[in-house]
Amino acid sequence: MRPRRTSLRTKLAWQLILLQVTGLTLFAVLIALPPLDGRPAAPRLDEEILEDIAESLRDVDGAMVLRPDEDLLRAMQGEPGFWLQVARGDGAALRHGPVPASPGALLGLQVDLTELEIRRSGEDPARDLLAEQRDSPAGRVVILTGGGPRVSAFRDFVGDVSDYYLGLVAILGLLTALVIPLLLMREFRGLARVEAEAGRIDIDRPGTRLSTSGVPAELTGLVQAVNLALARLDEGIGKRKRFLATAAHELRTPITILTMRIEALPPGEDRSRLLLDVSRLTLLANQLLDWQRLESGGHHPHPIDLTEVAREALAEVVPVALAADCTLSLEAPDTPVQVLADAQAVARIVSNLVQNAVAHGGRGTAITVTVDPSGQLGVGDDGPGIAPEDQPHVFDPFFRAPGAGAGSGLGLNLVRDIVLGFGGKVRVTTGPAGGALFLVRFRPAGEEAEKAR
Repeated sequence: MRPRRTSLRTKLAWQLILLQVTGLTLFAVLIALPPLDGRPAAPRLDEEILEDIAESLRDVDGAMVLRPDEDLLRAMQGEPGFWLQVARGDGAALRHGPVPASPGALLGLQVDLTELEIRRSGEDPARDLLAEQRDSPAGRVVILTGGGPRVSAFRDFVGDVSDYYLGLVAILGLLTALVIPLLLMREFRGLARVEAEAGRIDIDRPGTRLSTSGVPAELTGLVQAVNLALARLDEGIGKRKRFLATAAHELRTPITILTMRIEALPPGEDRSRLLLDVSRLTLLANQLLDWQRLESGGHHPHPIDLTEVAREALAEVVPVALAADCTLSLEAPDTPVQVLADAQAVARIVSNLVQNAVAHGGRGTAITVTVDPSGQLGVGDDGPGIAPEDQPHVFDPFFRAPGAGAGSGLGLNLVRDIVLGFGGKVRVTTGPAGGALFLVRFRPAGEEAEKAR
């Protein structure tokens, strides 16, 4: 199983998103870090202790009482230097621990004080303190504390970043994840168009080139190189087509001369074999000419009498059938059967199908050509026929069934292409006599008149 490949657009999108998020994260980290010359000597006090103190306050008969919860009790017992001082607007106060003398004066600011943090730049972190006005079960109070638990450097950093900068990084990261794929999709739109153009390249449509409009400059050279390769291929294919067409034309003259000389020989088995071999050469040359004419659009449908064309075509292949001891018969109505086709092309269809029956039916094969008034041509034989599993492939170019004998495998493919060019249909089945039966249906000539109205 082939490994699944990730598209370039997806890779670039994820790489750009990762780069953007990394840059935003580093920016947030740099913003959160304090200046190097102002870094404190010790970690800062944990501000959560203020909430623990406020929640532990109670009013008992107008007096404030401290009933510490588990977190506050752990701080009071685990921090020898921990102290707190609480004051209320009515003058009630509460103290615990070794309260320094200087913080007491701050209680006079309780009306205006909202939040205060003092961090000493010296070597005595015990003098750091926190002050904040809070609501508590005992009322609105001002709390001062110090010497309590401190925040680790990492937790302090995360606390500073998470409140604002991580939210900013998340918003910008989300915008980046949405915008970058859209931008890349727009930039890669030109490549998608080139991919669609490349998918339409066909040997039957020479001259196709890929557009460089909208293609990134880094890939323009690749597209131009592909166009040069297509130009070289078109030139090479054109040369081969011209060579085959010229060779087929040049072969017809010596083949005609050779046929006339063989026909001048006394009747006999050698003469019959030579005529059959020459007929194969004639058929191959005609097939090459038909192929070249089909490539250049040389067949133009117009109303013709299918019965008359079939009769004239059979007259030309009678010598081939006689050389192989085959019998030919035509079953057609007395009235004209008008269809839309090209007389020369239909004659070649009849010739190809009859000679195919001669080549694969064997000596003594009876070949019947029928013309139906509905515009259907049939060519059947009583030979070995075509195996059902091979019937869907007989019109493929150069297909030859096992044991099919001589042949290029090109004639039936030409028949199908010519018929389809006229808007008709062709199929193969097993005939009543057990051999192969080819049915070609042409468009009635009346369709041309209907379109002209």
